[in-house]
Formats: sequence, C-alpha cells, structure tokens
Amino acid sequence: MKHSVGVTLASRIAADEAAHGNWNEVQPEHLIIGLCSLEKLLNHSGAPIPDVHGQVHRAIRAESEAVQDLLARFNMEPQTLRRHMRRNKANRNFKRDGRIITHSQRSLAVFQRAAELATARQADEIDCSCLMTTLLEDAFRPLEALSALHGTRVAIKCLATLNYSLVHADVPFVSSIEVINDGLLPVRAAELRITLADYAASGSMPIEEVPPQSRRIVKATPKFQFDHHHLRDLAEPVKVPLQAWIDGARIPLTFPLEVALLPPVAWNCEAFAEALAGFVMPQTNAIREIVNRSTFELRRLVGDAEGFVDLSESLDPDAAEKTLQALYFCLQERYGIRYEYEPRTYAPEWQIVRFHDQVIDQLQGTCIDLSLLLAACLESVHRDPLIALVKIHDNPTTGEVIHHAVIGCWRTQCPPGAPPVVWDGEDFLRCVRNGEILVLDSKGFPKTKEFRSGMPYADCRKAGNNYVERYPLVYAIDIRAAREAGYAPMALGSGGQFDRPAWVAVFRARLEAERLSSPAVGARHLLLGLLGLPDSLLGRALLLFGPGKPAEAARIAETSLPRGLATGRCRRETADWRAVMSQAGKLAKQRAALTIHEADLAMALACTPTQAGRVLDSLGISIDQFRQALLTVCNVAIVASEWHSSSSADENPASPDG
Repeated sequence: MKHSVGVTLASRIAADEAAHGNWNEVQPEHLIIGLCSLEKLLNHSGAPIPDVHGQVHRAIRAESEAVQDLLARFNMEPQTLRRHMRRNKANRNFKRDGRIITHSQRSLAVFQRAAELATARQADEIDCSCLMTTLLEDAFRPLEALSALHGTRVAIKCLATLNYSLVHADVPFVSSIEVINDGLLPVRAAELRITLADYAASGSMPIEEVPPQSRRIVKATPKFQFDHHHLRDLAEPVKVPLQAWIDGARIPLTFPLEVALLPPVAWNCEAFAEALAGFVMPQTNAIREIVNRSTFELRRLVGDAEGFVDLSESLDPDAAEKTLQALYFCLQERYGIRYEYEPRTYAPEWQIVRFHDQVIDQLQGTCIDLSLLLAACLESVHRDPLIALVKIHDNPTTGEVIHHAVIGCWRTQCPPGAPPVVWDGEDFLRCVRNGEILVLDSKGFPKTKEFRSGMPYADCRKAGNNYVERYPLVYAIDIRAAREAGYAPMALGSGGQFDRPAWVAVFRARLEAERLSSPAVGARHLLLGLLGLPDSLLGRALLLFGPGKPAEAARIAETSLPRGLATGRCRRETADWRAVMSQAGKLAKQRAALTIHEADLAMALACTPTQAGRVLDSLGISIDQFRQALLTVCNVAIVASEWHSSSSADENPASPDG
C-alpha cells in the first residue's frame, strides 16, 4: 500500500534521525520522532516547507493536526513525545558502516499493521494517523509516558497504615488491584509492580489484556519484599507514596495513595489483635535475665527443682502456679517496676508498646507492656500464656473506651486446635472458673498508687479473677495458638533473634520432638524442621544429589530418632542442638546481621559434627559435598528481607518457641 505525503516526509525525517544517531536502520521510535516533527516544520517561522506546493502543504498540515488530535486524547503533545523518543534513542557509541539506511524488521512490522488499519478504514494509503496509532500500540511500551498515552490508571486497595509488627505477622497489605484503560489502545502482555518508596516492592504480576475503555482486576497475588531493616529502624511516623509501574513505566493511580508507616513499637489493638503475639519475644536478653534470676525463687518454692525444666517435667498439678509465683516474686522483688496508668497512642486504634528491654531499662510499663513481659517469661519456660483484654469503661457520649490487660496461663497446656484469638467471653470465663486458666492482674507485681511495693501474689490472683468476672471480655490472645498459626516473635531487642523462616524451622523442630515423644530436641529434629520449610534451602541442596533425596533424608532422620515416654511440651536441648545454635549465631555475627537466618541454621548444621551427619552418610553424601551444595543454593549471599503474600499467608507454619 502506498504512503501519504505526510508519512513520506516523516519517513525522511526518521531516516535523518537514525543517521544522526549512528543507527544503520530506522527504528519505530525514529518514525515517532518523524511524525512529531511535522508540526515543528509547519510552524517554523511561519514559512512553507521548501519544495512543497500549497496543496501538498495543506495535506501535510491536515495529517499533522490529525496526529496532534490523536496525541491530545492521551494528554500528550508532539514536542513532549519527540523529546522522550530522542532520549530513548540517544546517539550510539559506534560509527555507521556506510550502508544505506533501511527500515528495521520492527519498523516493517509497524507499516504492515498500519496497512491493515488503513484497509479497515477503507483508505487507499497509509496516512500519519494510521501510522501513529500503530506506533503507539506496538512501539511505545518502554517509555515513562506510556500511561498518559494509553490513558491507563491503576486502582489499589491497601492498608492505610502499616508497620513492622504487621509485616512480620504477614498481614495482607494490598487487598485488590484493578487496571483501568481509558485509552483507545489495548494494554497487553504487560507486567505490573507496586512500590512503597524504599520500604517495599512487589514482584512482577502479569496483567491479562485490558481492551480500550475497560478495566481488569489483577488476579495474581502480589508478593511484597519489605526492607525489614528500614521498618525496624523507623523512629517516627512517615508517610510514603504508593506507586504502580507497568513494564517499567510509572502509572498514575485513580487517586494518590500515601501509606502511613509507624515505628515497630505500635500495635493495632482493633483490626489486628493477633499481631500482639509478635510482641511476646522470649529470646531477648531481658527475658533470659529474668528467667535466670527467677530460678532462685523457684528453688525456694520447690526444693527439688534445679530449674523450670524440672518443674515442667514433674507431675505436680500446681507446677504452673509455682512457675507463675517464681516469676512474679522475681519481678516484684528484684526489679521494682512502676505501673504507668496512661497508655501512649498514635491513633485510637494504635497503641505504643514498650519492648521487654525497654521495660527493664526504664523500670515502668502499662498493663499491656507488663502483660507482654510476663507472657514472654512464661513462654520462655515452656508454659502457654494468654493476654486478655477486658472493657472496664465505655462512655457512649464521649466514645471513650478503657481496656485493661490481665495475664493468663494454661494450667496444663493450650488445647490442640485452639484459636489464636478467643472472642467468647463465656467460654474464657468457664476456663478460669474451673481452673484450666490461671489469671493475674497486670497491676500485681509493679508498684502502684494503691500498693507501693506491689500486691501479694494471692491478692493479684484474686484481682485477676475479679476483672474477668466483673468486666466483659474484649478478646484474649492465646500465644501458643498464635504461634501455631504462624505469628512469630518479632526479631527485636538484644540477644540472638531469628528471622521468620529460621524461627519457623526451630519451632517445627520442637514440634517434631513432641510428635515423636523424643526425650530431647536435637540436630535431627532441626534437620526435619528445615526440610519442612517452603522452598527449603536444605531441600534444594539435597535435590542436587537426586530428586528423592529430601524425602529420603526426612525418613532416615525420623526413623533414627529415639522414642520415649516424654509428655508435655518441654524438651531438654541436646549438646548437638546447642552446638548448632551457637554456630548459627557465629555465622550471623560474621555477616554483621541482627538476626539468624534459615541459611545460618542450614550451614551451621553442615559445619557442626552432629547426629545429622549420619543421616547424610546414609544418603552417601559427605559433609564437604553437602556444604558445597548448600553454598550453591544459598548463592553465598544471604538476603535479609523476606517475601510476604499480600492477600493471605501462604501457609500457617507452626512456629519456634526458642
């Protein structure tokens, strides 16, 4: 099909542009520059184009105006588009070889498509409008101005406020994404990404074709990689714009979105109550110190107990009560913590929480701070704590609502399958009345206005029962059930901390010891815990030796483990276990990392002589071979940030209690 005078002139300009940029072929971007240059030629000093008769001049002007009208529909001007294209097709660093400039295969394809479009319009030639329409559809995708030209927008529904506690709890960030195409051209074969400045970025999500004047919901679940260091180090609230990108081009949102990022000390006590379990951190040095000091109180109460493990293994029906007493007396007599009556907040639904280290450093805390502190101590000594909130004041006129936190502890252990959040006040009260759950007032061991040295333990227990009896339950967080649902302790505070995958592996190892009734938890249990992780590094390393090796390793490890008559949840740690954990901590320190990662645990298992080595021997794999395979899959470097699902947790892994 023949070309119009406008297309012929634009092609000459495109060839000149290609030659000037040291290109041997005319690319589609050069054709766009040529079409956008017609307007410049026509308006240059008001003079007519040389060697062009008046009738032809008018025809070119008509075609140029048609191009301008087309671009105007996409909020773009020829001059702006021409400059974009010139930046995109900057001069290349080599000289042309002297050949005659021809059209590239891409340009020929554009002309072929333009001919089809002209035929559909019942035209006998390719004019500038047909050519520009085709170029916008086929050649424009890499540019920043794609959204303006295509009239594309993105509608996103997401959390308005976010912080590290929600990210660590894998709370969904984005709930829905919709691509809206108000333009005249389809959006096809594209990929979408969402970013939150320096704090988070999603993986690429494929978009189904979005026809002109239509919209499409993105079905792919966005996976976000959050920068945990940035979120953990945030000291003050900041607002960060949410941005959408299609094939590298920034796309406007239907309305601007700013996400408020809060420091990690903030807890959303309304919408995400279960995230409170992340604030119970039994691995911190503050908790270790309290537990170690409480051992003296325990020996005073139970003469034949050397430590809390002995009490956990005993058949004493009052073992949980004595554990509570030992921790209570230690906190009351050795620390002298003051009770703070006024909680600090960022908004009505976000309360500022003190971490355990801060409570011990400042020697003060609110009811929730002190409940978290004692819950972490209980979890550290293999008890199953709860934190219950009761409503003690509700003024419908002012809207003021006051809650109070009390501490609970299962007398034996959390029932299998229990929910992380207990909403049923009657069921909770029934468990308290029949003695299944022991409750204490969080105002018991600290110094208060009413009790200058704290309450006697018996009075504290009575006060806890009174709160539960007199006031309606808002909810109770069952820490053990929350752990089994995947709510891990946050990796904050001093002392060896695990990132989420490592924490899951450690907890699964302890679950394996419980399931097999093993008398102690050791390296082979850790091997099983690591193999149970999604996309396990250990499993990927074993796959290098054969497709069935991970399953075979799990079978050998499980069958080789001793079975006993051990009951309950408490398990002593073998020397192998302690050696691997020590080595993992050293590996993390060598990387100057704040947390122990899955790769640290896997490599420590490979580097430490343990019973797990015999599992590898049974597979015919030497330690050196396995270590090299592990280095290969780890790619030597260890990534600190974690991937999170934005719509729902991918799995509900059972979790580590340290």
